[in-house]
Amino acid sequence: MIPGFKTGPLSWEEGKSLVLNEKAQMCEIWFRVDKSEEYNEYFKWLAKHQITIGLHHWAVCKGGIKNNLSTHNKEVRNETIAQIKESINISSEYGCVYVNIHPGALFLEKVTLSPWASVLMKNTKPTEETEANKLTLEAAIELDAYAKKKGTMLFVETIPSSECIVGGDRNNVYQPQNTSLEVMKDLAREGITIANDLAHTAAFIENNTTPSKKDLWQTLINFTEATHAATKLLHVNTLQPPYNGTDSHDGITDENFAAGVLPNEEQMKEILGIFKERDDIYLVPEPKQNMKENHLALKKMVAEL
Repeated sequence: MIPGFKTGPLSWEEGKSLVLNEKAQMCEIWFRVDKSEEYNEYFKWLAKHQITIGLHHWAVCKGGIKNNLSTHNKEVRNETIAQIKESINISSEYGCVYVNIHPGALFLEKVTLSPWASVLMKNTKPTEETEANKLTLEAAIELDAYAKKKGTMLFVETIPSSECIVGGDRNNVYQPQNTSLEVMKDLAREGITIANDLAHTAAFIENNTTPSKKDLWQTLINFTEATHAATKLLHVNTLQPPYNGTDSHDGITDENFAAGVLPNEEQMKEILGIFKERDDIYLVPEPKQNMKENHLALKKMVAEL
């Protein structure tokens, strides 16, 4: 297992400190492909320090429409594919090991990335579920082949079932019918590499149900066990209530575990234990704050395993 950290334009200095002072050796970059030139100097700095890099692709289609590989809207889907291919090109150019992407949804959404805000598009017809699943698989296969041709890897990440309209307001949400965990299992069976965001996976609920903490844990561990062979990235995150399909982006420090997050500390060790013999899986925490503390907690947990 390869523990790393998350960094991006708002946290370059923190990332540099983790490399210089904590000897971190791997990072995932929050990467806006439309602003790719802003990352060039940091890519060079990381290369100078021999840091393994992964990219987490972010982009917005024309008209402020959220990237979507699952939609029957050809313009949005084709633009999404083209933008992901551009991230793959940049990944190849700078020697990054992977590009991590979110798949899609039945509904189209309007989104701004910074500050985050999103909403369902009105008066648009959702994609029929069977067609969306087919389109998702076709796009993933195309992009996976393109990444391999360019000498990098494509990862498709689990996503929660609900989205916050503004920032982290988890009481103001909507359901765009995001790519389900069952479809993610289908992708894994077809040879697509999976990024299992633990909080996203735990947060995925069906049909606006109100699951118990035990139910969410069972969903998480079952999915992780079913897809472990196809998984090469874990976003090592935890979840706090409300359990309404959204992610809280909590961490893995003692303080987080004391607050009763899901998975708890023992459950997190159980999940990581599934991968403890693997030297090809990247572990990246994505807390709202305290990246240093979370990176160190992750390294400690891995060492104990």
